Amino acid sequence: MKTNALVVIMMLCISFVGCTKRGCTDPKAKNYDESAKKDDGSCIYIRDYRDAWIGFYDGTKEDIWWTPDTGGVSEPYNATLEVSLTENDSVLKIIEVGSVQYQDAMYYVSMDGTLRSTGEGGGSFVGDSLYYYVGFRSVGAGTKSRFYCKKRQ
Repeated sequence: MKTNALVVIMMLCISFVGCTKRGCTDPKAKNYDESAKKDDGSCIYIRDYRDAWIGFYDGTKEDIWWTPDTGGVSEPYNATLEVSLTENDSVLKIIEVGSVQYQDAMYYVSMDGTLRSTGEGGGSFVGDSLYYYVGFRSVGAGTKSRFYCKKRQ
């Protein structure tokens, strides 16, 4: 009889401990459950269409320059770009890794992958490729860099 009472008491204790509701406890998730007390790893997040383009891109870069008297195009050389979302998630940030020249270039990107610069520049994403250009102009002179890159796997 004592054994049966002990088993019943143990089962009651386990049932009270196991009553913590499990579910998604992250309010940013699509399936957030405010009544869940313990996260069970089931949270589902809605991906931003721009997430597909976040990452590193390796490829080539060409520099173009012009003045009233001369101009030219450099031989292509290796370059790496990093694409990320800005802190407020409003625009993509594209930087050339290892360069101080093109830091914090900001772009709006449409769902079809077209880049619209918040300054001078532009480009587009096509599949896993990125064509990107940025430049500076002054009266009668300027420079521009063109990048042709593929996303790292």
